[in-house]
Amino acid sequence: MKSDRLASIYSDPGPFASAYLEVSRDQEQGDRIVELGVRAVAEELAEQGAPPEVVSDVQERLLRS
Repeated sequence: MKSDRLASIYSDPGPFASAYLEVSRDQEQGDRIVELGVRAVAEELAEQGAPPEVVSDVQERLLRS
């Protein structure tokens, strides 16, 4: 396995955040379900000490269609 692509990630000082959320909108009220999920993720990241700009970036990316 070539790890050259990962080298820049490991040398970056961060901050980092990782979140997994189902963001498909193919169910009834899908937009609302996604919005509530994103809000929950943002609250959890903030509670875990993520900087506000990271929380904001994660929210923005998860809300994209």
